Amino acid sequence: MTRLGLGVSLTAICFASTVWAADTAGNARAGLAFAEEVCSGCHAVGAGAKTSPEIKAPPFQVIADSKLVTSREIEAWLMSSHPGMPDLMVPAEKRADILAYLKSLGHRQ
Repeated sequence: MTRLGLGVSLTAICFASTVWAADTAGNARAGLAFAEEVCSGCHAVGAGAKTSPEIKAPPFQVIADSKLVTSREIEAWLMSSHPGMPDLMVPAEKRADILAYLKSLGHRQ
């Protein structure tokens, strides 16, 4: 790889890391508080919970532990309603908080 190619690659990696950090910055405590207020009617939101009040709603711990679900996919779910979920549009800052909380529970990619 040439120096120019290496420089471009490093710049791209640094830029992507900066964008990722900005996309996922949030407050885990605020995310838990929001989830307890808005999501807990269907989802188990507490750490370690394996079953939810609504059988079709995965517990937050299960979501956090899943290596198949990315932060971007979760954010997309939070931006639009989906089958079986109330028509709920989570504001951007609250999405970041929920993602931060999920990351505190498990392995977010």
